[in-house]
Amino acid sequence: MQKEAERRGLFTRFREIGSELKKVQWPELPQVVKQTGVVIGVVIFFTLAIFGIDSLLVFLRSFVVYGER
Repeated sequence: MQKEAERRGLFTRFREIGSELKKVQWPELPQVVKQTGVVIGVVIFFTLAIFGIDSLLVFLRSFVVYGER
């Protein structure tokens, strides 16, 4: 008896999810492409910034530990 009620509740839940997804205002393709480009640009920028800082710190460490390069 309880399993049957759970099963009905599960189907009701999926129906509710479907009706909520119909209410979502999905973005248009140009907007998605533009925002994806922004995300990729930010990731590339911070990757290069972290790489640069890391390289500088490695150089400074070698300078301090070994003297001149």
